[in-house]
Amino acid sequence: MSKEARGPPVVHESWRDGESSVFAPRPELPTHTDMLVTELPFPVEIDLHGLLEA
Repeated sequence: MSKEARGPPVVHESWRDGESSVFAPRPELPTHTDMLVTELPFPVEIDLHGLLEA
């Protein structure tokens, strides 16, 4: 997770291709701002602001 200067917390999501073992940005939503919501490898929802305030 990175905190861009004067901006909200941001997570860049990558997936690993099973055949080539190369990591690439998630196809439909590679960048998460404020909330990380994903289904793989399991459903997860994380409030990114809450992580920084803890």
